[in-house]
Amino acid sequence: MKITIFGMGYVGCVTAACLADHGHDVTGVDVDGKKVEMINHSESPIIEPGLTDIIKRGVNAGRLRATTDTTELGSVSLIWLVPGFELLEEDDRWVDIRRLNWPIDSSIWTRET
Repeated sequence: MKITIFGMGYVGCVTAACLADHGHDVTGVDVDGKKVEMINHSESPIIEPGLTDIIKRGVNAGRLRATTDTTELGSVSLIWLVPGFELLEEDDRWVDIRRLNWPIDSSIWTRET
């Protein structure tokens, strides 16, 4: 299955690596170019035991890649949104969901197929 995961933080990176390790074709998308570069160089942008080895297997097999550019994405079977969330400063009971605007507003939704 071709999967795109928006957000290469802890949840997104681990999920992308594990899905690729199980044979899926996974592209991770993030606004942080450093994270994207690390993943594409078979390095883990987060600290998680064993994750670097899983990322390395996925990248070497051609099943895991990362990008900052949504125009590079082709057709996919599943889009997974896992951007980082922060609590609103004025009220720690509410989560700031404005980060969801990035993948929703990106060109992936507006380009022709």
